[in-house]
Amino acid sequence: MASSTSERRAFAHKINRTVAAEVRKQVSREYGSPQLSKKRGAHQPVPLTEVVEPVDYEEYVSSHAPGAEPGPLRQLMEFPPDDLELLLQDRECTTLEPPLPEDTFDPRVRDALGVYTDDWLIIQRKYQRYSTTHTPHNSERQRERQRGLVKQTFELDEAAAADRQDDQDDAKRRSVSLDDTPRGSWASSIFDLKNSLPDALLPAVLERTAAEDMDRRNAEARMQGRHPDLLGLFPPPDEDEAVERCSVPEVPKEHCGQRIMVKCLSLKFEIEIEPIFGTLALYDVKEKKKISEDFHFDLNSDQMKGLLRPHTPHAAISTLARSAIFSITYPSADIFLVIKLEKVLQQGDIGESCEPYMVMKESDSSKVTHKEKLEKLRLQAETSCSRLGRYRMPFAWTAIHLVNIVSSVGGLERSDPDSDSERKGHGTWNERKKKGFERMSVGEDMCNFATFRPATLTVTNFFKQEGDRLSNEDLYKFLADMRRPSSVLRRLRPVTAQLKIDISPAPDSPHYCLSPELLHVKPYPDLRVRPTKEVLEFPARYVYTPHTAYRNLLYIYPQSLNFSSRQGSVRNIAVKVQFMAGEDPSLAMPVIFGKSSCAEFFTEAYSPVIYHDKSPEFYEETGRQCSSLSAECSRTLLVSFLWVLKNADAALLESWVSDLSVLQINRLLDLLHLSVSCFEYKGRKALERINSLTFKKSQDMKARLEEAILGTIGARQEMVRRCRERSPYGNENVRWRKNVTHWRQNTDRVDKTKVETEQESVVDGNLATEASLVVLDTLEIIVKTVQVSELKESVLGGVLRVLLHSMAGSQSALFLQHCFTTQRGLVFKFPEMLFEEDTELCADLCLRLLRHCSSSVGSVRSQASASLYLLMRQNFEIGNNFARVKMQVTMSLSSLVGTSQNFNEEHLRRSLKTILTYAEEDLELRDSSFPEQVQDLVFNLHMILTDTVKMKEHQQDPEMLIDLMYRIAKGYQNSPDLRLTWLQNMAGKHSERGNHAEAAHCLVHSAALVAEYLNMLEDCRYLPIGCVTFQHISSNVLEESAVSDDILSPEEEGICAGKYFSESGLVGLLEQAATSFHMASMYEAINEVYKILLPVHEANRDFKKLATVHGKLQDAFNKIYNQSSGWERMFGTYFRVGFYGCRYGDLDEQEFVYKEPSITKLAEISHRLEEFYAERFGDDVVEIIKDSNHVDKNKLDPNKAYLQITYVEPFFDTYELKERITYFDKNYNLRTFMYCTPFTLDGRAHGDLHEQYKRKSILTTSHAFPYIKTRINVIHKEEIILVPMEVAIEDMQKKTQELAFATHQEPADAKMLQMVLQGSVGTTVNQGPLEVAQVFLSDIPDDPKLYRHHNKLRLCFKDFTKRCEDALRKNKTLIGPDQKEYHKEMERNYNKLKESLGPLINRKIPQLYRTLPATGLQPATQRNSFSRSSLRRGDC
Repeated sequence: MASSTSERRAFAHKINRTVAAEVRKQVSREYGSPQLSKKRGAHQPVPLTEVVEPVDYEEYVSSHAPGAEPGPLRQLMEFPPDDLELLLQDRECTTLEPPLPEDTFDPRVRDALGVYTDDWLIIQRKYQRYSTTHTPHNSERQRERQRGLVKQTFELDEAAAADRQDDQDDAKRRSVSLDDTPRGSWASSIFDLKNSLPDALLPAVLERTAAEDMDRRNAEARMQGRHPDLLGLFPPPDEDEAVERCSVPEVPKEHCGQRIMVKCLSLKFEIEIEPIFGTLALYDVKEKKKISEDFHFDLNSDQMKGLLRPHTPHAAISTLARSAIFSITYPSADIFLVIKLEKVLQQGDIGESCEPYMVMKESDSSKVTHKEKLEKLRLQAETSCSRLGRYRMPFAWTAIHLVNIVSSVGGLERSDPDSDSERKGHGTWNERKKKGFERMSVGEDMCNFATFRPATLTVTNFFKQEGDRLSNEDLYKFLADMRRPSSVLRRLRPVTAQLKIDISPAPDSPHYCLSPELLHVKPYPDLRVRPTKEVLEFPARYVYTPHTAYRNLLYIYPQSLNFSSRQGSVRNIAVKVQFMAGEDPSLAMPVIFGKSSCAEFFTEAYSPVIYHDKSPEFYEETGRQCSSLSAECSRTLLVSFLWVLKNADAALLESWVSDLSVLQINRLLDLLHLSVSCFEYKGRKALERINSLTFKKSQDMKARLEEAILGTIGARQEMVRRCRERSPYGNENVRWRKNVTHWRQNTDRVDKTKVETEQESVVDGNLATEASLVVLDTLEIIVKTVQVSELKESVLGGVLRVLLHSMAGSQSALFLQHCFTTQRGLVFKFPEMLFEEDTELCADLCLRLLRHCSSSVGSVRSQASASLYLLMRQNFEIGNNFARVKMQVTMSLSSLVGTSQNFNEEHLRRSLKTILTYAEEDLELRDSSFPEQVQDLVFNLHMILTDTVKMKEHQQDPEMLIDLMYRIAKGYQNSPDLRLTWLQNMAGKHSERGNHAEAAHCLVHSAALVAEYLNMLEDCRYLPIGCVTFQHISSNVLEESAVSDDILSPEEEGICAGKYFSESGLVGLLEQAATSFHMASMYEAINEVYKILLPVHEANRDFKKLATVHGKLQDAFNKIYNQSSGWERMFGTYFRVGFYGCRYGDLDEQEFVYKEPSITKLAEISHRLEEFYAERFGDDVVEIIKDSNHVDKNKLDPNKAYLQITYVEPFFDTYELKERITYFDKNYNLRTFMYCTPFTLDGRAHGDLHEQYKRKSILTTSHAFPYIKTRINVIHKEEIILVPMEVAIEDMQKKTQELAFATHQEPADAKMLQMVLQGSVGTTVNQGPLEVAQVFLSDIPDDPKLYRHHNKLRLCFKDFTKRCEDALRKNKTLIGPDQKEYHKEMERNYNKLKESLGPLINRKIPQLYRTLPATGLQPATQRNSFSRSSLRRGDC
């Protein structure tokens, strides 16, 4: 002991002092008992001249275990029963809602947060000074007990070890996913699954076994191979840890400073052109510190707010606050209330934006130029709000010196609180400063913010913000300047406005108050009243009081950016702030506070933008409500608890459980839940990472400390130098302990060897396994005890929750084997718990089972597959189908694929094959519909799985990505919540790409789906009767009909549980659809949407919304009227795209019609697709087929990928054109398209007029455009061959239509008219129409079948000449004197053409009027865009 002590005290050798602890040890050793009293005259190594502390009682007890001392001192070894006195004091909650996070499900977190909610428990200890910690074992003993442990198998370690191999396998899977397997159909799922290998089937799983036998077998299996010593797996406590000593404190109270209330009454400018937003905050100039969070307010009129409604459709009432309560802990004469104004980002710098407010007035609107300029500004503001409504820019600011408000010597005139008079602050504090600074300066003792008289101020002038002086440092300079009589700010030209605010002491208990966390502070009589916000204080100096209220807020302040050295165009920079739950962009959490007149929380916030500034400074404050609180729980107490459960007699435990109440059993289950979490295995990789990081941090901290000490030359430097020389441990990791004067080696060494780390992971894995098995044993005892009692209904759900929780964590294969057997037994004995009661439990169980079905450990997959199959079977046996399990498994797959980072498609495919194998070998149910239902479910799951995984590969292929999302949504046809989710995902993707029409249709489908299920819930006369109501918007929407046998009732718990499956949700979807239709310029569709929406508002007597809707309809109809020609709103361009080649996988030989943005040229889409697939397959692989002829695949290179792209136009039958009158009619609900291919009989594309044939190809798509995706597959194709004379007829009809359109166009377009005329009668083209007539009208056709064509062409020329004459007459009225000669020339050309055509078109030919013999052909049936039947050639 002496040598050890000498080594441990090496650092203090030269001090030559005895440590007090050593003295106490010596005294206790020599004087501790009567038996040793005879040794008192012996040598005493401790010099008693030193001042010695009292005997350390804890130290003495620790070295004399109970029972070692007989006699009267034995009583001293025992702790007295009256040691503790407990006093309970109620704690009052100041808010209506509990201040803790609502989504905190982890009991450990709840327990940790109890410090903010539990009643005060005051503990008084009579004998506290005698307490100690008894340490029964040490590190050496623990290592001895841990030898020979079996290494447990954890998926966490298996996955880490196989990461590299998995990456290679993934690459292989990706390479064959499109090349070798034809996916996208039921056949592909069968192909993939039949070529997959199942995992090993569990023996006796399909056998019927009595519950008692099952429990007995499971219990025997759990007892095999168990570790007998639970505490032997637990790390020993640090022997040198100090014992905490506490005194009884006073009952804590939450700190509160002096409080003032600020009410924002009104904000008016000389002109009103755009919304302006305000912010209040307190600043202490002396401390140069912002001492409050920002308070955002909105005093805009409803008209101005309406400009931003597309960006903020709903304003939470918490964001409508116009009054705030500020707390000031350290009152000072240096505190300012700073008011900042912002506006929507627009083109131009801050000065340009402020200029109109400085020079223009509303009263000048009588002047024409002023009125026009004002209207232009409003139009610009409307455009900016529509495009950039989410972004802000700095505008103006001002400040109020609070001391002038609260002190009697301030420069403001004081108003009587009972009168209506106001104190007014004019100018840049100019009038007030002349008075205020002529008087004495105000000291801090006069700054009482608690008892001043209320004041109403009207601030009339604001300072323009300067883009290069926005930082807080600049603000402090401005505020300091404002206090001087000769303020520079006074000389600046102000932004004229009138801000009226009220400042008063805050009442003790104000009504309708929100805390900084947006909780309702008592009293709050009516939740609908506009609230007042308590603004969080940032005290200028530290406040030494404990925190007694839960507060979990984080404030982010972007400072500055500098892109000045970056080349290229960098401008209009905004900082986006998000709080991420992971790296995926979709994992941004909605925890950022909204500002004013907006939603309560957002997933992102943006800093104001400084126009064209490459190095902007920011002043933005982003308030974030954090929800990630980690709880530390006592592992020592929990391991002791588990040790008792493990070693207690089972019969004794059963007796004990049987005496517990429901509340006590649930608390026991909470402890078991906590134990599973506490001892969860973290993984070998995590242990290595923690070891590495801790070692690095320890070394860095030590180096920093020594560097700081050695930085000053002198005694300290010499001390550390000598310390390094004397340390017996050299450079090993040591730590400084303030309670001993020596270096000591860290018992928790962090620079561990690989062998030590490996052993640590083995011990940790065994501890996690044994702890979970003890929990499992206890759960079995609880089930056995309560299953015959009245407590069964109240307890079993909790048991299953603990079981599910244990499945959710990182568990060993050994534990999971026993866990799954327990789960199967529980479901077998109590199926009603899942299938008749709590849907949430069934959903959780399906998710856990499906997750383990994708495990990399084969034995775990086998167990999970067996459990999932039996779950399906039990659900089927109850009701002849397993609709609930089908739905929950399908929903679970969506959750699993979307959230799991290391998801493995191949592992889950093997499990699905295992489930199919079970269904095939289950003889009892072979003759039922169950095997077929299992197969359908498994195939559907596999399709969803494949498509979801493939989505990651096709992020850069927008059409394929939307197709995959479409197929996934279709896979969720019987899960309305998930289908709705994916439809909305598609709408979001379309909106991102500017496909507003498709986004609108996704929302219409969503609304139809909601309507379908709402109609099943109740028959409400004003709600749509289902998706059939929506067919006037789109015929495609009928696919949302809920007609399958597997459709679950919306009354089923967990079905249609989302917020959209309600009347308000339906209204919201329809309003979003109308907005998207408006952005797509499809104003006619808006009318159809509102036809469904209006009855809802009428039934609810919501006249405000009715007025809004009718206003939007008026706007839509006006735009239709003003854009009647349709050319102002180009809806889209269509192309046929054919894929040829096995490299395309399931796209091979598929034809689609693509909808591209308006005025897209053939070269553009060709280049885009060629470039995309060339990047994917290689430049030398992709080839564009230049013509639109039939493709003979036998003539193609099998190693290449071919694309055939053709421009197509919508096609309508003659009768159909009677209904499709307007431009919108001809561009909406399109299913039939046509393209033409010229050819000659000898194979050439073009020939002479009498040789020129034309092939019209008519394509019919599976759905009508616009649809929820931009490419739709072709399901029918037919061809029409035009003979040369028919080609000539079409050409002449086209020329005639062009002439008619140019002639009757309103307003008239002289240039266009003359261009068309020149192409018809000009000398250079005279041979065109004339040659056609001479070729086809000179002679009578030899073939009688051409007589009608001959006559039709003759009539076409008559119509053509008449239109030419009309066009010339119109042109004569439009030309000026300078074009008269040009017009006469065209008239002469026309007369020559008419004269040449006369003999050909005016003569009568008798043969043309003979009756043709019957051909035997039946008349063709009616053809239209939705159903086509033709005698012409067709391919289906």
